Amino acid sequence: MSDPVLALILIVSFAFAAAIARFFKTLEPDFLGAARASIITGAIAGVLIRLLDRSAVAHFILIGVVLTVAALYVRLMGEESEPSDGMLMGAVSGAAASIPLIVSGDTQLRVFSECLLAGAVAGFGVTLAVFHVANKVRQLLLDVATAGAAVGAAYAPTLIAQFGVSDIDIAIGATSLIPLILIMTVLRQWSDLRAELRHEASLGFIDDTDVRTTAQPSPPPRPRRMD
Repeated sequence: MSDPVLALILIVSFAFAAAIARFFKTLEPDFLGAARASIITGAIAGVLIRLLDRSAVAHFILIGVVLTVAALYVRLMGEESEPSDGMLMGAVSGAAASIPLIVSGDTQLRVFSECLLAGAVAGFGVTLAVFHVANKVRQLLLDVATAGAAVGAAYAPTLIAQFGVSDIDIAIGATSLIPLILIMTVLRQWSDLRAELRHEASLGFIDDTDVRTTAQPSPPPRPRRMD
């Protein structure tokens, strides 16, 4: 199987995994509706990167900076309220941005990994800035730092490859890592929420039997019909 075809398969696989991870967190099935702005913005960012890319050094800088700007736009248009949500939508933008680069460029698997990781870092950073930093100057500084971190994330696949890891392994790892981080974040939140609800139950505010079902991040199983 050629690298372009495999890269496109990984993009589809990531979109499917991202949809599952988001549903696990929000219980909302409309992934395309939530990700529309990220997909369109990412695709435009990919075309812009392709047009401006002229050197190996500029390649990583362009990916990091342009995807950070894309994440800033998505932050204004999207519904992300937590850094983990921003990370996922940023990665969606990165996956969309990789499509124009894959179609008309070389090292398709490497480029896909670069865009995916840079987009995830950019989305995480800009969402963290707007929802957890009140001062506008500090937000701007964090956004600038996010762009630098996104450039580093774009360079990470090249750095990892120097240790003998193949591009396909890096791409598969990046595809799996981001949805896994989101699911782990949800499980951590579930654990914290359950601890808080147990405290409320000990004070008599809720029934102890309701703690597990209230804190559960996924919908309870439907009861079977008795015919």
